[in-house]
Amino acid sequence: MAILRFCAAATGLLSVMSSTEACSGWICIAFLPFGLALLLGVLTPVSCLGSLALQGTILYQVGTAGLAHGGLGILLALAVWMLGPGAFSIDARLFGRRLIVVRKTASEKKLPK
Repeated sequence: MAILRFCAAATGLLSVMSSTEACSGWICIAFLPFGLALLLGVLTPVSCLGSLALQGTILYQVGTAGLAHGGLGILLALAVWMLGPGAFSIDARLFGRRLIVVRKTASEKKLPK
């Protein structure tokens, strides 16, 4: 998960930096906190949604010229958003690991005679 977060943040930062000719400067400055939070795993859902919004704005402004970088960055941020921060993140330290508990059905609860 840490590698996926790193790839999502790096791809987002590269797409923002490579499209500075067509994008305004506020997008570059606004993406830095989201990219850093995504890299460290701090407030992962919020940082992924911010990253998705800014990369979508960049993709809209640049057009088809930045489709490869922008599309890959959007897909990676979407994957991190759906999977969560992972074990090696600040979110895991702050909020604990996510546990999935599978309950037994009624037929499994009956004891054999």
